Amino acid sequence: LYSACPIVAQIYIHGDSLRDHLVAVVVPDPATLAIIAEEQAKYKFDHRAEHALTAAVKEPTVVKAVLDSMTNQVKKVGGVKGFEVVKAIHLTLDQFTLENGTMTPTFKIKRRDAYAMHKEVIEGLYATPAKP
Repeated sequence: LYSACPIVAQIYIHGDSLRDHLVAVVVPDPATLAIIAEEQAKYKFDHRAEHALTAAVKEPTVVKAVLDSMTNQVKKVGGVKGFEVVKAIHLTLDQFTLENGTMTPTFKIKRRDAYAMHKEVIEGLYATPAKP
């Protein structure tokens, strides 16, 4: 469901049986990220500029807007239970690829390797209280 959201280029959703919510690492679509960043920052945003994208993914208001967009999109589809909704995300420009070992030759994310690559970030997301 989340991968159908326009903002999502790639996503790794992590669930831990000892935790009460899901978290995700999201690689945003640059053009859609630029639109959201412009709305949040109130200035023209160049999605081709790497430094601008890097700054945008670190901006808390942009992260919240992306999460809200994803949540609204999934709720529109319906049939999603509360525990299936991602409560916290980390935005990154580092794609899941064959070269960094986080993707299979059939373009599926290797969950174990994706977790290892983003372990600190994921644990940080769980350390922050989840938003309802």
